[in-house]
Amino acid sequence: GREYRPIIYNAILEKSSLQILYTKFDGEIIGPFEFHPYLLKQYNDRWYAFGFRPDAKNFYYSIPLDRISSKPKIIGKYNEDRPIGYKEHFNNIVGVTKYNRKEQLIEILIKDIDAWGRITTKPLPTQQIISDFDAKSNTGRITLCLIPNNELYTKILSWGRYVEIIKPISVRDRLIELVNAIRKEYR
Repeated sequence: GREYRPIIYNAILEKSSLQILYTKFDGEIIGPFEFHPYLLKQYNDRWYAFGFRPDAKNFYYSIPLDRISSKPKIIGKYNEDRPIGYKEHFNNIVGVTKYNRKEQLIEILIKDIDAWGRITTKPLPTQQIISDFDAKSNTGRITLCLIPNNELYTKILSWGRYVEIIKPISVRDRLIELVNAIRKEYR
C-alpha cells in the first residue's frame, strides 16, 4: 500500500475527499466509501491513514494502506478541520488501536539487565516512567500510563520471559490468558 501514500498525503494537504475500497484479512470487502484523510501514521512497518468517514460518523477511522484494494479516487473537497489535538489522540496507546477506555498505570518489573537495556532504549509512548535498574536485585521497573490494546500486549510478549506485569491485575490477567493460549498451541 505504500504506493498510495503520495495520493493520501496530497489529499491531506489539499483537503480532498477520497473514495476508498479495501479488503479485510478475512476477505470481506469494505466500501467503496467516502473518506476525509487527516493523518498518515506508521506502526510496525505498516502504514495507516486516519480520518473522517462520514457515513460512520467516525473522525478516527483507520485504513491500513496495504489492504486498499484499488487506487483511491479523489471525489471532491471537504471543509472540516481535523479535531484539535488529533495527533495527541495516539499518545496514550501503543500502535494504532484505541479503545474507548480509560488510561491505566501499568507497572512492569524487568528481571534482567540486557532486557532492561533493550526495553528502556526503545521506549513506548511518552508516558513511560523509568526507575533505576537495581544491580543488587537484578531488577528494574517501568510504569506506563496507557490504554491497554492488542499492540501493547504484543509488545510485552515480545520482551520475553524477563518481564512481569505487577499491576493492574486486569492487564496481568489478560497477559496470562494470552500466554496460556500460546502454551496450548505447543502441547
